[in-house]
Amino acid sequence: MPTLAPSSIDWALEHVVLEGDGDLFPKPFEIDVLKSEWATLKPKLETIDIENHQWSPAVSALVPKDEVSFRRACQLEPVDSLLYAALIYEIGAKIESRRRPTSENRVFSYRFAPSVTGTLYGVGNAWRDFWTTSRVRAIPSKHVAVIDISDFYNQIYHHTLENQLDESGVDSSLKCALMSLVKGVSINVSRGIPIGPHASHILAEMSLIPLDDLLVVQGYEFCRYVDDIHIFCDSHKSAQVAIFSIVDFLDKSQKLSTNKQKSAIFTQAKFDDRAANMLVDSPINAEEEKILKIIQNHAGPYTQITLAALTPGDLKTLQDTDIAAILGAYLSAEEPNYIRLRWLLRRLSQTGIPSAVEFVVEHFESLLPAVGDAAAYLNSSKAEYAGDWSAQGSTLLALLDNDIVKASEYLQTVVLSLFSRISPMNHISKLVQGFPNYNSAGKRQILLAAKENPTCSSWLTTLKGSLGNMDPWQRRALLYASTQIPKDERKHWLNSLKGTLSPLETAIAKIAKAA
Repeated sequence: MPTLAPSSIDWALEHVVLEGDGDLFPKPFEIDVLKSEWATLKPKLETIDIENHQWSPAVSALVPKDEVSFRRACQLEPVDSLLYAALIYEIGAKIESRRRPTSENRVFSYRFAPSVTGTLYGVGNAWRDFWTTSRVRAIPSKHVAVIDISDFYNQIYHHTLENQLDESGVDSSLKCALMSLVKGVSINVSRGIPIGPHASHILAEMSLIPLDDLLVVQGYEFCRYVDDIHIFCDSHKSAQVAIFSIVDFLDKSQKLSTNKQKSAIFTQAKFDDRAANMLVDSPINAEEEKILKIIQNHAGPYTQITLAALTPGDLKTLQDTDIAAILGAYLSAEEPNYIRLRWLLRRLSQTGIPSAVEFVVEHFESLLPAVGDAAAYLNSSKAEYAGDWSAQGSTLLALLDNDIVKASEYLQTVVLSLFSRISPMNHISKLVQGFPNYNSAGKRQILLAAKENPTCSSWLTTLKGSLGNMDPWQRRALLYASTQIPKDERKHWLNSLKGTLSPLETAIAKIAKAA
C-alpha cells in the first residue's frame, strides 16, 4: 500500500501552519487543531493509501481580481491540503531537476526549494530578477516579443500533467493520487489545477517545461515568469515568427491560447521603458515609502512584527504616518492598482498597526477586489485597536445587505469570517437570526462566531440534531463551537458521536470536551 513518508507529512504540517492553505480564503481553525493534536493525527495520516485516497470535494468560489474580473479558486479540506503539500514535497525535486537550470537565468518563477520552516519555493524576489534580467537581455536586441498565456492555471491540460509527471519519473501511485485530486477539483473537466494552494505552482511550472526546452532548442533567448514570456529578437519580423512558433506549439500540444491584450511586440527602447517602470518599487507617496522601509527592515514576507519589538523611532513613524491617506490615494486613482494595494495590505498585516482600521471598514466596499487582504489586515489589528470594534461590526453587518456582497458567496464568507476572528465585533444575535439565509460557508462562519459568545449556548444546543445533515466544514465548526454548551451536556453529546466522526472531527471533539 503506497503511503507518504513521515518526514513529508511532518514538513507539510510546518508548511500549512506557516503559509496556511492559500492566500485567498480565511485560514481554517483546523490547521491549529492539526498542530495541537499532531501526535494523535500523524499516525493516521501515515497509514493513508495515497494512491486510492478519496479526496473530498473542494470549496469553490469566484474571487475578484479587480472590479470586473474574477478567478475560480478553491479551498481543499484541511487534511487534503496537508496531504497535497506532502505529495508535492515528495515529487518536487524530480520536477525541478527537469526544469531549465537557474544558472541560465531564463525561468524565474517558483523554483522548488523547500525549507525546514515550511516555505516551498526559493527566497528572494524572482519577479524583480525576471524583469532585471529581461531588461539586460533586451539591450542587444532590436525587438522584444511579450507573450501572456490566457487564464493559464485554469487551462492547463490534464494530459500534459500526466505526461510530464511520467517524464519526471514520478512514482505511478503518487501520479495517480495527484491526478485524482486535480480531476476532482476540475469536476471531471480535463483542464485546470487547484488555484489557491501554494503547492499548485510547481505543477504549472512543470506543464511549461516542454515550451522552455523548445525555445532553447530553437535558439531563442528568452525569460519567463509563470505565464509571462519575453523573447529577444533581432527584428520585428523575427519577433512575429517567434510569437507564431510559440502560439502554434501551445495550441497543438496543450490547447493553450495567448492573451491578445497582454501580448505585443516592443522595440528595445519601449521595452526598456516598460521594464524600468516594472522595476521601480513605486510607493504611491513618500509616506508609504517610509512605512515600507520599516517593515522590510524588521521582517521577511511571512514574519509578524510586534509593535513592542520596533525601535522607538520606527514605532513613532508608524504611529504618526497617515496610513488611511495612503490607502485613500490608491482608491482615488482613476484605475486603482489592486495588485499593489493587496501587497500593501499584506505588509500592513505584518505589523498589526491599527491606525487604518476605521478607514478600511468604512471603505470596505471599495476594497472588495482586495477583500481577503483587507480582512487579514483587520484581523491583525484586533489586539492593538483601541476603538469600538462593535461599531465597526455594525458597518460590516450592513455590508452584508450590499447587492455586490449578496451576489458573491466568497465576499459573504470573508465578511462573516471577521465576526468569528474578531470576537469584540459581536452582533451575534443578528448573525444567528440570519443563519438560515446563508450558504454553508456563511453558516460555518456564524457557528465560529458563536463559539466566542456565551449567550449562544441554547442556540447551539438546538443544532446538535442537525449535525448529520451538515457538510464537513459546518460539522467541524459546530463541534468546535460546542464549547459554549454546558459541560455535562456537551460531554454526553460528544461521547454519543464516538465512531461516527472522522479523525480530525474526533480531535476537535477532544478539544471541545476538555474546554
